[in-house]
Amino acid sequence: MPTETLRIACVDGVELSANIFSPDAGSSRDVLPVLLSPATAVKQSFYFSFCRWLSERGFTVMTFDYRGIGDSLMGEVRHSTARLQDWGQLDQAAAISALLDKTGNDRAILLGHSAGGQLVGINSRYKQIEKVVAVSSSSGYFGGMPLKMKTLAWFLLRLYVPVSNQLFGCGKINVIGWGEDLPKAVGQQWGDWCKRPGYVENALGNSIFDDFHDDLLMPITVLRASDDSLATRENVEDLLRLFPSAKTSIVDLIPEQFGYASIGHMDMFRRSRQDLWPVIESHLLA
Repeated sequence: MPTETLRIACVDGVELSANIFSPDAGSSRDVLPVLLSPATAVKQSFYFSFCRWLSERGFTVMTFDYRGIGDSLMGEVRHSTARLQDWGQLDQAAAISALLDKTGNDRAILLGHSAGGQLVGINSRYKQIEKVVAVSSSSGYFGGMPLKMKTLAWFLLRLYVPVSNQLFGCGKINVIGWGEDLPKAVGQQWGDWCKRPGYVENALGNSIFDDFHDDLLMPITVLRASDDSLATRENVEDLLRLFPSAKTSIVDLIPEQFGYASIGHMDMFRRSRQDLWPVIESHLLA
């Protein structure tokens, strides 16, 4: 179980649900705290097993729900005004601040899963991030995916979610197994950002005016599975080009080398793939 459950206050007054996993006195290490920033439509509880394991390895780690998701959803999702950009500009920034306040550190490590690593370039607290370890993070560009996934992603984000938004006031993706239902504006931005290369780059100067991509100097490492048809190597490279001043690298993990038939986009944090967890830890320590 988490060591502490807390509410995080964002600068616009929205409160988020978060959980901190702290090591006991016997396992504590002199390492920076870790913020685990979730993927799109994924609740923080998905990461609890990994967070518990990491805390047993001596890390203090916090994860949270973005606005409009999980325990941060206030009321019905169809009434949520959350935008995808809010998750980086407001939520991830507030989570970094809360983690540093709790631990007394002045810097933290950002461990981002998918969108959790993709939004760091619009996080105003980037100067408090020592390094970024991103799992399965990429631009999500349809054109950089193999044909089957490209067709599925286009259908989901350019047809199914827009129709669902019109009919139900939200992206009802839970019923088709793609995660938690999405606030209307989150689904809209997700589809708009993935139809062209560059992800959040597509919103710069449009809905996003505070852009820090060029200012990030810290190491950014993306861990991707070789069988991930969303975060293809082409799409990971497309994301990393947005950080021209950062020290970027890509690590390809091949399922068979770890005794697995598959890893894909989601499984690196599952208990069934826990032989991969020391790989993530090694990059947090690097």
